[in-house]
Amino acid sequence: MKNPSITSRKKQIPRNFIFLLLSITFTFAGEPSQDLTKKYLAQKDSIKVQSEKAKDLISKAHNDFDAGFYKKAEVNHRNGRALEQDAKVLEQQLARQLLHVFTNQIKNLSNENFEIRRSASNNLQKLGPEILPLLHELNLKDIDPETNARIKGLLASFKNIEIDKQGRFLQWAKTATASSQYTHLDWSAKQSTGKPDTHQAGDLKTAWASKATDAGKEWLELTFGRAIYPVAVRIHETYNPGAVIKVESRDEKGKLHTLWEGKDPTRLAPTFFEIVVPKDLTKIKTSIIRITLDTKAVAGWNEIDAVQLIGLP
Repeated sequence: MKNPSITSRKKQIPRNFIFLLLSITFTFAGEPSQDLTKKYLAQKDSIKVQSEKAKDLISKAHNDFDAGFYKKAEVNHRNGRALEQDAKVLEQQLARQLLHVFTNQIKNLSNENFEIRRSASNNLQKLGPEILPLLHELNLKDIDPETNARIKGLLASFKNIEIDKQGRFLQWAKTATASSQYTHLDWSAKQSTGKPDTHQAGDLKTAWASKATDAGKEWLELTFGRAIYPVAVRIHETYNPGAVIKVESRDEKGKLHTLWEGKDPTRLAPTFFEIVVPKDLTKIKTSIIRITLDTKAVAGWNEIDAVQLIGLP
């Protein structure tokens, strides 16, 4: 099948979406685009709440069973599984709804009215990285230059984000600050943003390094494009690894939460040091990660090339 495209203002909907739209169970004919987006996001949040309730009930069922409350465990387990199944059905419907909303907003990107175009861009941003696969299906070569530029802008805004098969967001940092940095360009905090670009061990300028060696505690704080519920953090250490002593997340109110604290086992570089977020902290949304190092623990500059935040939207 050919890639869909938008060839003119009169023919604005990607062709291979037409058939799919006919099978959508959610019909929003005549509703404003803004309302379509709001409905989608509200339902997405509702499904997330239902999924969390299902997990809690199943967890309670296991605890009740261990405590000898077998009837209570049976009820909680049955109710949890029922909620879990309902959530899966709703997620399938939500995927069809996303296609409908996305197609509507793509059409509006080509509208002659500036306010409608701007609203469409904002709404597509709100939909988040879930629209990346749909954006990649568009054939930009056949789209008018103005719409092409807007779509490329959307793709650029998601450039540090990927989505794995489990629906988790895999993000690389957009910005970074540090307690100190060797210079304002080479070995600066900025060198720890984006995807890994230091592919061999060594004192290389494409990774962050503190101002001095063996100076005690130093920190690196990284900001990511989207606030998510964290499940893991991966730190790409490229020179004298093993100095990380703490990894924290900063919540949406600015409070720090310790995701991990201990002795970094990393000995070889370049490699990833991955920490798994404790279950109780996966419910605290974050877009900021702070890494603390004890530079006295491992002699020489302890350099970090990139940091990846993994989590659920």
